Amino acid sequence: MLKGYAVIKVIEESDIVEIEVPEGLEVHWITGNDSLADKVRSLTWLEGEVSVWSASEFDDMRALRQYFRNDKNVDRDSIYISSYWKQGVTEDGHKVIKQEDAIKQEGRA
Repeated sequence: MLKGYAVIKVIEESDIVEIEVPEGLEVHWITGNDSLADKVRSLTWLEGEVSVWSASEFDDMRALRQYFRNDKNVDRDSIYISSYWKQGVTEDGHKVIKQEDAIKQEGRA
């Protein structure tokens, strides 16, 4: 049976919408300045095969990657974590930062 979490961050409570999810999946909404990584870390770790998919702000991506890879030892092949923007940085600046981060990660593989 499927079991897991979907943690979704929106700007404000009025952005929360009703979504249909499979049985066994818990949806957690966070808003504003709440930390995505802190919310994920606060959830009870479930038993079973782990699969992670995350698209987020750059700093959240790094914190989540650290948590899943290092703290929880999730296999790299079972993780997809990507940032789509970095707070306070232009799109082009984010691309540069993301490329630099990827090069650092390859060196740690």
